[in-house]
Amino acid sequence: MVENEILTAELAFRVLFQFDKTMTEAFKTQARNNVSIGGHLHTYQFYNYLWKFILHNAVVRYQNNGGATVKENVDRLKIVA
Repeated sequence: MVENEILTAELAFRVLFQFDKTMTEAFKTQARNNVSIGGHLHTYQFYNYLWKFILHNAVVRYQNNGGATVKENVDRLKIVA
């Protein structure tokens, strides 16, 4: 949007800053579930302040809305953080 001159660089920065601030607060106050991820780490990479992990034969464990623990097996899982 900045490249197409729809938003100024300053306004784009303010929008991203507000988004980060709001999401951080939402995670602090509304996120109640834990997730556990395991598997064979195939690839990891750090580039431009971004981590990328690729797991093979991954197992994801989490609690559903009823409180029961759910286990999901995944052949390939990509995490970008």
